Amino acid sequence: MKHDHISFIDYNVNQLMLPMDISELIPRHSVAHVVNDMIERIPDFHFLRYYPGGGAVVFILK
Repeated sequence: MKHDHISFIDYNVNQLMLPMDISELIPRHSVAHVVNDMIERIPDFHFLRYYPGGGAVVFILK
């Protein structure tokens, strides 16, 4: 399926908006850090073939 426009909400574990960096709440040697690193290394095009499109606008520009 061809998508004319695909947009995702930006996800960044190092974000500077509330909540601040929640990774600091996760213990240093937790498997959650390993899982996050593994997912971040997968190129987006592997997910796009299963993405049906659609979604909602995050905010409306005036």
